[in-house]
Amino acid sequence: MGYHLSTLLVYVVAAWILLVVAMIWSLTRINYRITATHLQVTWCGIPLRRIRLDDIRLVSTKRVVWAEKWFNTFSPWNRWLVIHRKSGWFKHFVISPPNRFVFRSNLYRARWEFLVKTGQVVPGSGENLEKGEPGPEPPPTETEILDAGKNVSGPAPSPN
Repeated sequence: MGYHLSTLLVYVVAAWILLVVAMIWSLTRINYRITATHLQVTWCGIPLRRIRLDDIRLVSTKRVVWAEKWFNTFSPWNRWLVIHRKSGWFKHFVISPPNRFVFRSNLYRARWEFLVKTGQVVPGSGENLEKGEPGPEPPPTETEILDAGKNVSGPAPSPN
């Protein structure tokens, strides 16, 4: 035996510390991408999870307990975005994009374009062709969301 027990212990502890640091770093490499047909969760550019855009029922910021969670930050509470699905074992899919309201708008826009392209929704009719129910309205654009946050209802308050 060429190694003493203390040297072996140092190597084991160093390997565990390196593993923990690598796991923490890899958490920050999770990213979200909206394609023409799917919402993708990627890790270092490798797709790990996909959700079809027509499987998305609703996107909200309301907290849920039982969900499939894909966080890319250590404090996701102010970036929490819940995707309510129509099918699957987990009906709720939670992500944490940096600008959640802009991401939600982009996701709704991509979903709307996908539903129109596949013929599930006819633009302007307000009818869902699949079930005869009212279809979703086209989501607001990114500039409409940013403009909605501005105070346009009246004059600015006085500085005094």
